[in-house]
Amino acid sequence: VLLIATTLAGVGTGYVLFAKDLGITYRAVESFCNSGTGAGCGKVLRSEEGKLFGFITFSDLTLGYFVAQLVAIGLFVPFWSGSVLLSVLGWMSILAVPIIGYSLWLQAVKIKEWCRLCLVVSGILTVQASIFGYLFYSGLLNPMAARRCSFQMNKR
Repeated sequence: VLLIATTLAGVGTGYVLFAKDLGITYRAVESFCNSGTGAGCGKVLRSEEGKLFGFITFSDLTLGYFVAQLVAIGLFVPFWSGSVLLSVLGWMSILAVPIIGYSLWLQAVKIKEWCRLCLVVSGILTVQASIFGYLFYSGLLNPMAARRCSFQMNKR
């Protein structure tokens, strides 16, 4: 349930970031972003350092990541018992941890502005990584399930 809740929160935040990037504004979002010291969201989203390969923005990555996660969860719920899907999602979540660090470094050191929406995304990714880290550590989820499954299918 917590995974689905964080995924839905990520899709919502990704949509708001994507809309903000396109110039679509919502009063509540603008008051959230612009309260405090300044308009860090716009500065971070428009920065060149915040683009992958020069054209893929943080908002594109955020929305794409969480929509893909939501589609995977929505389409493959009947297959959850084998934990292969959860293992793949877990690895994706753990591999997102360096992106959290890069985002925080970029905002604090390079741009010197904080994007509150970006911090929300980092928080969601941190919660998801913590969930999967706990599941992997406690043995409730086998991190090698996807690998073992593909090996067994090749063996047959």
